[in-house]
Amino acid sequence: MLRRIPSAFLNKAYFDSIHSKLLEYENLKDAPMLLELAIWKVKIAEETDGKSVLLAADTKEQCRSVSLTMISIVVPQVMSFL
Repeated sequence: MLRRIPSAFLNKAYFDSIHSKLLEYENLKDAPMLLELAIWKVKIAEETDGKSVLLAADTKEQCRSVSLTMISIVVPQVMSFL
């Protein structure tokens, strides 16, 4: 991303520092969403005992609301380690 800015190359150490932070951000920006989906999937699997059955919309919504309470606890803890 920084390679498009010609003046960023004037100070290589500064460029490398910013570039490494941007790469780290790009790798982690989807982590909270993936954690949320994983927790929601676990709640659905618990509800169906691991069987692949179609769930009613209200059951999915109930699993999602339960998982959202878990997400508010789990995601900040996990993200602090990343």
